[in-house]
Order: sequence, then structure tokens, then C-alpha cells
Amino acid sequence: MSFEEAIEAQKTEKKKIFVDLYTDWCGWCKRMDKTTMTDPFIINYLNSEFYPVKFNAEQDEDITFKGKVFTLQKRKGKRDYHQLAAHISRNQLSYPTFIFLNENAEVIQPIKGYQDATTFKTIMTYIGDDHFKKTPWNQYKKSYSGNSEK
Repeated sequence: MSFEEAIEAQKTEKKKIFVDLYTDWCGWCKRMDKTTMTDPFIINYLNSEFYPVKFNAEQDEDITFKGKVFTLQKRKGKRDYHQLAAHISRNQLSYPTFIFLNENAEVIQPIKGYQDATTFKTIMTYIGDDHFKKTPWNQYKKSYSGNSEK
């Protein structure tokens, strides 16, 4: 779904939002799409626990979010970027980046770089099941078995 659709859906059913921030030229983004993001557990979990969004960080469509209009930022001699991509990634534009937003569309955490399926499962369940609110990451990572089913 689009970013705007996810924000609108949150008005009806409160769920977290997962944003897959990518660019068309990003090789690691394409690799993740073909490997990690084809894992059946990941697909089912993201669709049940989040509103999943694929967001091109270089798109030129304006997006209004929380009363502000975000546009494509043109840069001479450098790659353009969408202001919303910079905003939700906390100005850490790197691709791929995965951004988790809470039920109020506030950034929980951006995660930069390619993640294999096992690592990504650990990250998404840590955030999706709210373990991040009470369990330190290193402790959760050691205890995660990857066997949970949704």
C-alpha cells in the first residue's frame, strides 16, 4: 500500500506501519525483494502486524503527512531525495532502509542495510510484538528462536 493509504488505514484500525525505503537503482534493495521479502513467514507477519508500505525515496509525488507537505528535494550534482524519506529515516538516507512507525505514525526505529531472512524476522518480531518496549535488543536477539507462527 502507499504511505497515504497506510496513514488513512490507521484511522480505522490501529496498527504499526512498516516502510520499505528503496530506490530504483539500489542493488541491495532488489536482492532483499528477491530473497528476504519472499519468505512466507515474513510476508504473513508483515501483513498481519503492520500496514506494509513500499516507498521510493526518489519519487516526485508530494505527500502530506501530519499537516506538512513533503516534496522531492532536488540537488544539483547529487541524487534527489524525497523529504518524507529523509524525515522518517531520521536523515539517514541509505538503501535499503526499513522504518517502523507506531500506531500513531511516529518513528520507532529506522534499520539501514540489507538483512537476511533470519535477521529480519528477529527485527520485525522485536518491534511487531512490542518486545522493544521492555526487552533490550541484545537480550531479545539471543532468545529469539524464529519458530513463532502468525
